[in-house]
Amino acid sequence: MDYAKVENGIVSTVIVADQEFIDSGELGDPSLFYLTDFNTRGNVHYGADGLPDGLPPFRGNYGETGFTWDAVNNVFYAPDPGIGWVLDTNTWLWVDVL
Repeated sequence: MDYAKVENGIVSTVIVADQEFIDSGELGDPSLFYLTDFNTRGNVHYGADGLPDGLPPFRGNYGETGFTWDAVNNVFYAPDPGIGWVLDTNTWLWVDVL
Protein backbone atom coordinates (compact mmCIF):
# COMPACT_ATOMS: atom_id res chain seq x y z
CA MET A 1 0.00 0.00 0.00
CA ASP A 2 1.11 3.57 -0.64
CA TYR A 3 1.30 6.06 2.21
CA ALA A 4 1.78 9.80 1.97
CA LYS A 5 3.62 11.39 4.89
CA VAL A 6 2.06 14.78 5.58
CA GLU A 7 3.95 17.50 7.41
CA ASN A 8 2.36 20.92 7.90
CA GLY A 9 -0.38 20.02 5.41
CA ILE A 10 2.02 19.08 2.59
CA VAL A 11 3.06 15.61 1.42
CA SER A 12 6.77 15.30 2.19
CA THR A 13 7.28 11.77 0.90
CA VAL A 14 5.36 8.75 -0.37
CA ILE A 15 6.31 5.20 0.54
CA VAL A 16 5.09 1.69 -0.15
CA ALA A 17 4.65 -0.17 3.13
CA ASP A 18 2.17 -2.18 5.12
CA GLN A 19 0.14 -0.76 7.98
CA GLU A 20 2.14 -2.69 10.56
CA PHE A 21 5.37 -0.98 9.47
CA ILE A 22 3.71 2.47 9.58
CA ASP A 23 2.32 1.68 13.03
CA SER A 24 5.79 0.68 14.28
CA GLY A 25 6.82 4.34 14.24
CA GLU A 26 10.13 3.54 12.57
CA LEU A 27 9.59 6.39 10.10
CA GLY A 28 8.10 8.77 12.65
CA ASP A 29 4.69 9.50 14.05
CA PRO A 30 2.21 7.07 12.43
CA SER A 31 -0.51 9.74 12.53
CA LEU A 32 1.39 11.66 9.83
CA PHE A 33 0.90 8.87 7.25
CA TYR A 34 -2.21 8.70 5.08
CA LEU A 35 -3.15 5.91 2.74
CA THR A 36 -3.24 7.05 -0.89
CA ASP A 37 -4.39 5.31 -4.07
CA PHE A 38 -2.29 5.43 -7.24
CA ASN A 39 -5.41 4.64 -9.28
CA THR A 40 -7.31 7.77 -8.22
CA ARG A 41 -6.90 11.07 -10.03
CA GLY A 42 -9.33 13.86 -10.74
CA ASN A 43 -11.62 12.25 -8.17
CA VAL A 44 -12.11 9.23 -10.46
CA HIS A 45 -10.86 5.69 -9.87
CA TYR A 46 -9.14 4.05 -12.86
CA GLY A 47 -8.57 0.39 -13.63
CA ALA A 48 -5.42 -1.30 -14.92
CA ASP A 49 -6.55 -0.48 -18.48
CA GLY A 50 -6.41 3.26 -17.71
CA LEU A 51 -10.17 3.68 -17.99
CA PRO A 52 -12.60 4.66 -15.22
CA ASP A 53 -13.68 1.45 -13.53
CA GLY A 54 -16.65 2.65 -11.49
CA LEU A 55 -14.98 2.03 -8.14
CA PRO A 56 -15.19 4.86 -5.61
CA PRO A 57 -12.32 7.36 -5.88
CA PHE A 58 -10.04 7.53 -2.86
CA ARG A 59 -8.98 10.92 -1.50
CA GLY A 60 -9.39 12.87 -4.73
CA ASN A 61 -5.92 12.26 -6.16
CA TYR A 62 -2.83 10.21 -5.50
CA GLY A 63 -0.93 12.03 -2.73
CA GLU A 64 2.30 12.94 -4.50
CA THR A 65 5.24 14.72 -2.90
CA GLY A 66 4.41 18.43 -2.69
CA PHE A 67 0.65 17.90 -2.81
CA THR A 68 -1.63 19.49 -0.23
CA TRP A 69 -3.51 17.32 2.25
CA ASP A 70 -6.97 18.78 2.93
CA ALA A 71 -8.04 17.08 6.16
CA VAL A 72 -11.48 18.71 6.12
CA ASN A 73 -12.35 17.20 2.74
CA ASN A 74 -10.13 14.11 3.10
CA VAL A 75 -8.37 14.74 -0.24
CA PHE A 76 -4.98 15.38 -1.80
CA TYR A 77 -4.47 17.97 -4.52
CA ALA A 78 -1.56 19.43 -6.50
CA PRO A 79 0.15 22.70 -5.59
CA ASP A 80 -1.51 25.92 -6.77
CA PRO A 81 -0.11 26.61 -10.26
CA GLY A 82 -0.54 30.38 -9.81
CA ILE A 83 -2.68 33.28 -10.91
CA GLY A 84 -5.60 32.34 -13.10
CA TRP A 85 -6.16 28.89 -11.68
CA VAL A 86 -9.05 27.78 -9.45
CA LEU A 87 -9.36 24.50 -7.58
CA ASP A 88 -12.37 22.51 -8.78
CA THR A 89 -13.69 20.83 -5.63
CA ASN A 90 -15.54 18.21 -7.68
CA THR A 91 -12.40 16.87 -9.34
CA TRP A 92 -9.74 18.31 -6.97
CA LEU A 93 -7.82 19.48 -10.03
CA TRP A 94 -6.75 23.03 -10.87
CA VAL A 95 -8.71 24.66 -13.72
CA ASP A 96 -7.32 27.51 -15.86
CA VAL A 97 -9.90 30.30 -15.72
CA LEU A 98 -8.04 32.83 -17.88
